[in-house]
Amino acid sequence: MIDIKTASQAAMRHFKEIFADDPFERIHLEEIELSEDGKLWIVLMSYDDRPSGSLGLDLLQRCHKVMKIDAETGALLAIKAYQTK
Repeated sequence: MIDIKTASQAAMRHFKEIFADDPFERIHLEEIELSEDGKLWIVLMSYDDRPSGSLGLDLLQRCHKVMKIDAETGALLAIKAYQTK
């Protein structure tokens, strides 16, 4: 099984590869935990994004993605939007 440091590095690498064409700023790992069954690392990433139509103005919004990383291989299994409450 990969450790928490390796899982966090894998999540960051996958995030940057998938969103390489997007101009996201300030990408951060917010949370990471091992699933109850020990098969997945659940990772919450945050980043600054410019809303559509902002015309380059300084209107950044903080966005989040939840990533599921295979605990054995470090492979990315899922990524989805996370809605803050």
